[in-house]
Amino acid sequence: MKNWTAIIILTFLILSGACMEDENPGCPVPYSIQSGNHEIYNSWAFVGFRHKTLRWTDYPPCELYINDEGRVTPDRIRITFTEEASRDEELVDYQIFSGAGPVNGFSGDFQLSGNTIQSGGKIATTFIASIHANVNEYESKLYSALMQMTHFNIVKNQLLITFGEGEEEMLWVLAEGHL
Repeated sequence: MKNWTAIIILTFLILSGACMEDENPGCPVPYSIQSGNHEIYNSWAFVGFRHKTLRWTDYPPCELYINDEGRVTPDRIRITFTEEASRDEELVDYQIFSGAGPVNGFSGDFQLSGNTIQSGGKIATTFIASIHANVNEYESKLYSALMQMTHFNIVKNQLLITFGEGEEEMLWVLAEGHL
């Protein structure tokens, strides 16, 4: 009986240690789900990357959201999808999005067709680096995801944008006073 207890405890310690990361796994961003019908043409605050099947969320690094008082403050990463036509003559029927990433401002073009969303293939950013490598990596992941957008869905005040192979989505929440 003692051997089984030891095996169970050892298994628990191994499995729980396997889930620990050296880096801070991120800070969950506080928000509330509110009813309403919303269009994509709004300002949205970033919550995190969510795996669609496994349902885990990759939250932004804590360095982005913790203020001087040690509290998590939402709305640091945001995006606005506009109905304004792209200024790029090659991107007919594209519109402009812009926002603030973890460190840099950014803008790009997108095209909608039903619930399909496609990037114009370029994202313009300011060129400032964070002193935190994990913040720079997270920002690169955000810009890569925006370049690979495929589909979107709006549920209440949440905007879910699928990207890449379709296993992950960006989770945004309506930013206009709804956080």
